[in-house]
Amino acid sequence: MSSEIQGLSPREIMFAGRSRFTVLNEASGNRFTYQVNAPKYDRDGNKIDNPEKAEVLMVKFLNGSGYDFIGILNREGHFFYSRKSKIYKNHLAIRGFEWLVTHIDKMPDKVKFYHEGCCLRCARALTVPESILSGLGPECAKKRLT
Repeated sequence: MSSEIQGLSPREIMFAGRSRFTVLNEASGNRFTYQVNAPKYDRDGNKIDNPEKAEVLMVKFLNGSGYDFIGILNREGHFFYSRKSKIYKNHLAIRGFEWLVTHIDKMPDKVKFYHEGCCLRCARALTVPESILSGLGPECAKKRLT
């Protein structure tokens, strides 16, 4: 699968302001899902109506059943780990995101970037690469589409 989705590069997807994506390293088998969103309000307390205009983006990592905040990504492409994160700084998912930010424009072929899709049967978010490609989540794939 190409890292380019519907004409958008991984960089454009990451910085869009409301994105979820999964990164798979085929060599190691490591797979992490991230959510990168613009905050609802700027530093002055003004509501941000257009996420593309936000100065910084909030980065979260799918940890079990929910997303945990891990840090801030600025528009220049610098990631800053937050001490408020419940995930320790040396966690593989955080190191993976730091790597991703520096390699987003030139990822090796063994690293795949998948934009989140939705299951065709139940409309849940798809984060497993095979599910994104098939359009069905693991549970729905076991059931017959009718």
